[in-house]
Amino acid sequence: MNAPTRVELRDLTLRVAGRDLARALDVRIGAGEMWCVLGANGAGKSTLLRAVAGLARAHAGHVLVDGVDAHRHDPLRLARLRGFMPQTVTDAFSMKVIDVVLSARHPRLSLWEWGGEEDWSVAYRALAAVGMDGFVDRDVTTLSGGERQRVSIATLLAQEVDTMLFDEPAASLDLHHQILVLGHLEALARAGRTIVYSIHDTNLAYAYSTHGILFLGDGTVIHGPIRDVMTGAALSRAFNHPISERLVDGEVFFMADRAHDSPPQP
Repeated sequence: MNAPTRVELRDLTLRVAGRDLARALDVRIGAGEMWCVLGANGAGKSTLLRAVAGLARAHAGHVLVDGVDAHRHDPLRLARLRGFMPQTVTDAFSMKVIDVVLSARHPRLSLWEWGGEEDWSVAYRALAAVGMDGFVDRDVTTLSGGERQRVSIATLLAQEVDTMLFDEPAASLDLHHQILVLGHLEALARAGRTIVYSIHDTNLAYAYSTHGILFLGDGTVIHGPIRDVMTGAALSRAFNHPISERLVDGEVFFMADRAHDSPPQP
């Protein structure tokens, strides 16, 4: 039985500064799936995520969220369906960590309603999921880069939406917290959520994702089940560097050629 479609890209073309990042992209992303978005710097990963979130318009085509064009959704309705974590967040003023995470509950509240016991419980659980439950009263401006990143992740978790979009959630995190965060997102996907995230670590992407979207850099994008998308040949083309597949104890790993200093031949 096919999973319900949460996000659909129809004939989507992404263009920046006259350059096609993706052409005529058709993708269906279902419930219970965890999609990684891969590609070189400037390939179009963030542009795609912002388009899926309804925060940027594609050059052509449509993005459907739960069957409705993202730009036709009522903003409040859209905020209850999907959440988006940008690559960077700038804190303009001091604020407690718990209050930052609680801000994600606003779409669930009426106009004059304050967060109740359930909202606080959700926020605490989200912080615990990323190992930040000991920081609830800390000033967010005093956190390290990795700690602040985990607060951003917890904030999206607390939004409790079916479709979660993360722009480089593993960035700035140490190895332990990369595994902690991606493992939690994987568990959410297995429970029926839809996870779409960009990442640069090919081995983590392969280990945790069910599907992938790979920007090749010339407007061509390949997508589908992770084992079909992530191959040494495709990654070498996308990153303009030789990458080989290795099998270690039955697990696939990708390794970049350290000795190669010129682009691979097509």
